[in-house]
Amino acid sequence: MVLGWIGGESHLSIEELLARKRYARAIKLLRAEFEHGNRGAELRLQMVEALVGSGNGRDAVPILAGLVDEAARRGEAVKAIALLKRIEQLEPGRTDISTRLATLIQHQPTPAPESGSAATASVPQVEPQPEPQVGTSESFAPPENEERPGLTPGPPCTAPPLASPLFSDFTVAELLVLMSGLRLLTYAPGDIILAEGAPGDSMFVLASGSVKAHVRNAEDRYVRVREMHEGDFFGEIALLSDLPRSATIVAASPCELLVLDRASLAGIATSHPRVREVVRRFAAERTGSAEETAARA
Repeated sequence: MVLGWIGGESHLSIEELLARKRYARAIKLLRAEFEHGNRGAELRLQMVEALVGSGNGRDAVPILAGLVDEAARRGEAVKAIALLKRIEQLEPGRTDISTRLATLIQHQPTPAPESGSAATASVPQVEPQPEPQVGTSESFAPPENEERPGLTPGPPCTAPPLASPLFSDFTVAELLVLMSGLRLLTYAPGDIILAEGAPGDSMFVLASGSVKAHVRNAEDRYVRVREMHEGDFFGEIALLSDLPRSATIVAASPCELLVLDRASLAGIATSHPRVREVVRRFAAERTGSAEETAARA
């Protein structure tokens, strides 16, 4: 980590500066990191936070767009969509980014065959997007062949299948309409996301963090039945029916969740009915899971 003297707060880390809302000082320190070639995803997300906090949210859009691209290439569709939702909050109407993301997701390769197999996985080649200079309002499409000092393009995508089955079987058009119906929510550790027995009309997909699911057993005590992580989804039973929530879901860490409600799904299904059928198929597979049945018994 680059060390620098910033006014009277030279001893504070970037995290501490952000926590104290010292956004201008955080930006200076982050730029120093970038100049030394340190451009990891965490640092870029911190720059996004600092730019948004300082009132320069539009300057954060190109950084987020680069992170969207990288997440999609790694097969992290849910994370990529969550980042896209952050872009939409800052700059609505960026159809270029959403279309590119849907294309990358739809063209994720199948797992590479074992050594000795005659078949090989086909990997579509999409040219990497250069990252614009931090702190400017450059568009997502920089000049062709623009160099990125201190950075090297990542290798072609060889990611495993998508973490969430919800996004693994859609066309680009279906992905676009589905992504448009999603909202992004955040929760702190200990927050109750869903309560068993409560009415509900939405489903959730974990973009980051983890949650724990509990059900009440015969002695009216809560029993943990599973822990869910990025790519997992829950709440789809209530989304598709009038049944109450079947479990209590609690945030085990800071979480970002993509939310699809019944009204949005109904609108999507009008033009793309297969989206509802995919959700219904996975809901049917999980209804009355062995873990929940055993816990209640």
